[in-house]
Amino acid sequence: MNASLEESIVKKLAEDGRRSFRSMARELSVSTTTVSKIVKRLEEEGVIRCYQAVIDWQRFGYQSAICLVISLKVDADVEAVGSALRSLASVKQVFYTTGETSFTAYAACKTTDEASQEIARIRALPGVSHVVPHTILRMF
Repeated sequence: MNASLEESIVKKLAEDGRRSFRSMARELSVSTTTVSKIVKRLEEEGVIRCYQAVIDWQRFGYQSAICLVISLKVDADVEAVGSALRSLASVKQVFYTTGETSFTAYAACKTTDEASQEIARIRALPGVSHVVPHTILRMF
């Protein structure tokens, strides 16, 4: 399959996960069936893992958005920590990263008190050695 076509389709879906196969096919000068087959295959192969809405949580009363930079202990179970972070209701995204820290997470909380409690819960997770929270002032 044409890797360039696959990448073009994936880029269009990344811009708008609700984009129709028909509109992508028209823009890429291929058939709707071709787009559909490529997307289905990429989903089955795990290249496309999910479709996600970008949400302005403040519109729902979440006034405290925080970026959490998380370091792990040397013997920490990365999978267990990642799963534990993702299971927290306030945590909206989790990234396993390279560099001085292990994870970066985005959390949205209703209040600063709730954010403080959530930071304390994360600090108490087995394997976590250090958490540096950063208040998000504005998202682009």
